Amino acid sequence: MIYTLTNTTDDEVITSHLKSFWLYVGFSVDPATGWITVGSGYAAFDYSEDSNNYTKHPPNNLPLEGANNYEITHHTNTIELFHAHLVKSYKAEYANEAKRLHLVKFDDAEPHSSWFKDADYDPAFETPKKNRDKNPFLKREVTFDSMTDRYVFSAHTAEDENGTSTLMLTLPFLKSALFSNILATQSDASHMMPTFTVKTDAGEWNYFQGATPWPGAVNGFVMVCQGAFKAIDVNLCAEDWLPQDGAFTANDNTLFKELMRTTHQNTRFTRTAETVDDTTETAAFKGSLDRPVEILYLDGLNSKGHKVVPPLLVV
Repeated sequence: MIYTLTNTTDDEVITSHLKSFWLYVGFSVDPATGWITVGSGYAAFDYSEDSNNYTKHPPNNLPLEGANNYEITHHTNTIELFHAHLVKSYKAEYANEAKRLHLVKFDDAEPHSSWFKDADYDPAFETPKKNRDKNPFLKREVTFDSMTDRYVFSAHTAEDENGTSTLMLTLPFLKSALFSNILATQSDASHMMPTFTVKTDAGEWNYFQGATPWPGAVNGFVMVCQGAFKAIDVNLCAEDWLPQDGAFTANDNTLFKELMRTTHQNTRFTRTAETVDDTTETAAFKGSLDRPVEILYLDGLNSKGHKVVPPLLVV
């Protein structure tokens, strides 16, 4: 799937062949008050072109100074990013490939809800019912703030002596996304974290519900991945991405290196000193028909010693 990336501040098309983009915001929830605190927010764009297209329509660079606004568009579907400062860019030109990777950071001085808008992003999505062998999928749906009964591709949990400690969900990236809901919650007058509900065939599980204090001091993040960024290894090792103790959030350079490593290794083959002169059509990452996904990661759910076990993976 190919998108157009536009710098709307300067009304300039950066590239009409954006294959990969990435969004990230970390947050924490105070169990005593129920308030959510949103940390730094980032976006990244990655694209590569073969020499034939590049010599005809070379992409523009991102502005080096000031905050800028961007649009990512596919047909009639558009997501908008605001108040984004360029952190770093990486450019590589091989035998027949020109590659660009840009990392931008949202301005913390601006209201968090103003960073992102998905009002004009409403792609069609049909909830899958069965796999190729005609076996039915297990039911997994999540409701959070303005998101209602959103289909969940996968659910992962980890447990310790207190019960469920970590939860990770992978969802389709659709309108009223978790990303926008988290940002809107931070900007709400009360900053109160809305109830989070997961429905399965085995029952329903609620968290961030009822009177505080809640059973855990929760750290988490929401991450949107498309194209090459889908190769990011999150699973249950995602503590590296957490907003407080994770090195990636605290160090922009480390974050950029991780994104660069991911996109480099997810091109059709890994570029090495031996393969830079390869001129086959597989030199440039072509993207895919797959749609973006977003990942919710919550850690410390029962860190206060309570035992609350969700029926997430019970058949």
